[in-house]
Amino acid sequence: EASASLPRPRPDQVGDSSSPSLAVYLLALCAAFNSCILGYDFGVNALSVLLVQKTLDLSDLQISAYLAALDGFAMLGAATTSFVNDRFGRRGCFVMTSFGFLCGDLLQASAQNFAQLMVGRSLLGLAIGW
Repeated sequence: EASASLPRPRPDQVGDSSSPSLAVYLLALCAAFNSCILGYDFGVNALSVLLVQKTLDLSDLQISAYLAALDGFAMLGAATTSFVNDRFGRRGCFVMTSFGFLCGDLLQASAQNFAQLMVGRSLLGLAIGW
């Protein structure tokens, strides 16, 4: 029998059955807020993309690149998540994600040209992937 060959955990290795700490609940709440920010971003950009195009005088190709950059950089962020977590730990990764959301949205909101808009969108995409 295969399960007979597996070592049994010692009593001091078995997890504590107590309820999660307040910190766990707060981190889960912050992660949920990050997801809400992402949904908000999708909704706002779906409605504001024509205004952004007109205000910054962007071509259809630039708007397509702007909208696609979020998904592209999210994939890059997801591909580098392991490295980021190993290098900075879970808390560091969480801080970087929050910083990416905040700075990405601020850069997009204050963008005066296409390059600034794309930098903000790229930071936001990376944060989604992390």
